[in-house]
Amino acid sequence: MNTYKTHLWLISAFIFLFLLRFFRLSELGLHDYDAITNFLAAKKLIEGDFSMLFHHAAPFLHSFDAFFYLIFQQFANNFTCLVYAESALQIIAILFLCLILKKDWKFSATAAFFLAVFVGSSPLLVYSGRCLTIDNGSLLFIFLALNQLRKITFEEENNKSIIYLSIYFAIAFGFNYKSVLILPFVFGYLFYQNSFIDFIKKIAVLAGINSLFVGFWTSIGKFFLGKWTAYLGNLYYLIFEAHQREVTGESWLEFDLFYYFKYIFYFENPLIWLGMGMVIFSVIKTFLKRNETKDNKNTKTRSFDWKELMNQKIIFWLLFLASIAIPTLFLEKAPRIWILVLIFAYCLSVWAFLFGELLNKFGKWLLFLGIFYNCLLITVNIYSYSTTSYDKVTSFIKENLVKNKLDKTEKIYLKGTLQPIPFLEKENINYFILPQDFDTDFIIKNKNTLNSIDSVFYILTDDYCVLADDCLEAETIMKDKKIKYSIRKSYAEKYKLIKEWKEPTLSEPFLYVEHSQYLGLNFFESHDLWQKQLQDSTTIRLYKVLY
Repeated sequence: MNTYKTHLWLISAFIFLFLLRFFRLSELGLHDYDAITNFLAAKKLIEGDFSMLFHHAAPFLHSFDAFFYLIFQQFANNFTCLVYAESALQIIAILFLCLILKKDWKFSATAAFFLAVFVGSSPLLVYSGRCLTIDNGSLLFIFLALNQLRKITFEEENNKSIIYLSIYFAIAFGFNYKSVLILPFVFGYLFYQNSFIDFIKKIAVLAGINSLFVGFWTSIGKFFLGKWTAYLGNLYYLIFEAHQREVTGESWLEFDLFYYFKYIFYFENPLIWLGMGMVIFSVIKTFLKRNETKDNKNTKTRSFDWKELMNQKIIFWLLFLASIAIPTLFLEKAPRIWILVLIFAYCLSVWAFLFGELLNKFGKWLLFLGIFYNCLLITVNIYSYSTTSYDKVTSFIKENLVKNKLDKTEKIYLKGTLQPIPFLEKENINYFILPQDFDTDFIIKNKNTLNSIDSVFYILTDDYCVLADDCLEAETIMKDKKIKYSIRKSYAEKYKLIKEWKEPTLSEPFLYVEHSQYLGLNFFESHDLWQKQLQDSTTIRLYKVLY
């Protein structure tokens, strides 16, 4: 009973964060290319097809998703069940971090509850928790690894902790290759806390254990796919060739240093800037006064000396945040790259609001205001776009494009979008994904270009094609960044529009800022693109193409 009471805040926080993510989730499809391909990878694994196991270099993610796909495959919307599983994993990660910080910061159960709610209600975390992303799985194992680093640093549990740290990092890396961003901090702290010889020994353990994991996945790739490079080749592609350079030919380096500041102002809680300012103020002030003696017994309890800041690991977490934030300012931009930065910015802000020297009693009210504002942002920028029409599209196709009494529907050709796939598969509708260089004129003149193509075929597309830079017969934003294009006009000139459906999920703002990385757009270019798409009303369109 005592254990139950002690952890009641954990149960309450889990329920609150669960409801935030799952509200209207059953009405959604899968948001983008990455979510769909992660779903397909899990499905193929269950079918014994390992061709997508190393997609995104995330074998642990696809194995995790495949396990839950197997459990929920009898459900009609089994892809939504995968989102439930990943979202639960993300919430567990947040609560585990809050459990660590509760101990470090000597928080009461009530304070820990509000810490979890404030952090977990970050709009980006809620958005990610409603998708299938590589970030959801990696967070828990990153926090487990950092917890072991804490033990090495503050509790002197060197031997076992470095082994556990290495294993947790290897798993995190198997979920999300961007977990490598934590290594500079890990290396720096190990170097600072150990002699040079001990540092080399620990790095050798870390490298050795991770080499075993890499070797394991490499062997799996050779055994099932016949290639030694199946895993490492994907890693190389993601690090050196993918994303922005694939589309624009530009470097990974970018100097839009204020991208994330603008993002936070528009889509996150600006109160975290106040909180972070207070944390930095407290650190600088206590650092400058660290040698002063405390003769005055009436010293305010809210004033911390340097030793107390170290005891509460404020410096540890602040340095970790900086080690991620500063390098990523110079890399290609997408909010999820800053997901760890945002998590710890929210966490440290709570510490500042409750224990900082500037706010006194008003800090807790500022925290309540922050939680309320987060919920408002979620309602405006996420829930408002939480209805999909893809199920209506597939129902229309099934009802109107039936060829014969065998209930065999026409094959649907997808262009510039993958979002309809889970719904097409649910209705057992055949589909084919058209390549990016697809040309209908060429198809019409060469009937054998696509296998067994009939004299009439149907193309299903939607406004995601703008973000995929794969719009059929249309001038897209990559021709220039002035966003001069007219998709509907270009389609209407050449194809017969059978039906058009409004699709609110394609107007969700996070979808556009997340594609800044892929398209090479700065923040305001992404924001303007979102505004234009919102004004035009994003749609799904079914076209009939005749010879």
